Amino acid sequence: MKNKKHLHNQQGWLLFFYTVPAKPTGSRTKIWRRLAKIGAVKLKSAVYLLPDTEEHTEILTWLVAEISSLGGEGAFARSRTIEPFSKIELIDLFNRQCDQRFSHLSEKLDRLERKISGYTGKIGPKRLADQLNRLEQEFSNLKKTDFFASKVGIELEKRIKQVKDAIDQLTTADKKQIPAADSRQSIPFLMKENYQRKIWVTRKNPFVDRMACGWLIKSFIDREATFAFIDGS
Repeated sequence: MKNKKHLHNQQGWLLFFYTVPAKPTGSRTKIWRRLAKIGAVKLKSAVYLLPDTEEHTEILTWLVAEISSLGGEGAFARSRTIEPFSKIELIDLFNRQCDQRFSHLSEKLDRLERKISGYTGKIGPKRLADQLNRLEQEFSNLKKTDFFASKVGIELEKRIKQVKDAIDQLTTADKKQIPAADSRQSIPFLMKENYQRKIWVTRKNPFVDRMACGWLIKSFIDREATFAFIDGS
């Protein structure tokens, strides 16, 4: 889509009209979805409005051909004004349509923001980043039809940036908490040969855990070990 500044200063509009046969019923839905995807505003039954741009002209030309193939009729016309609407009122129609589409995405972003504000590490920053990536893609698609830079769209873009920064901070913090591989070298390695025929001391009345330790020592470390039992105090 063209730059929003260009569309704010655009000099006219495209009015699109069409009719399709009642059957098959899917034809009407198909055309409606095409128009919704390109961001057309419905003025009245089967009459839609778009900013006058080369891209929209090309799209509507193809759409007229598609409607014809379905047995219907379609046409579009240029106009500098659309009575009885002012230009500001027409722009407001587009912005309100965008606001409705952005509201669903805003709810998803709300949930992601709550996950970040109550972050416990259970989900992990990577999964949060994956969720944000999907929201960014959805926002990018919606933004293509935000022809006049609606306030809701601008605010949503700021929030997405803030969430991205917050996830980056969580990712950095998590990396700092993960010990480096070299830190394992600080654990001393002991030679088995230095622990042969030793007296191993433990408290009297051993329970299962210390009995298991004794078995491990006898089986894998010191086969000739001697065990001594002392008072716990």
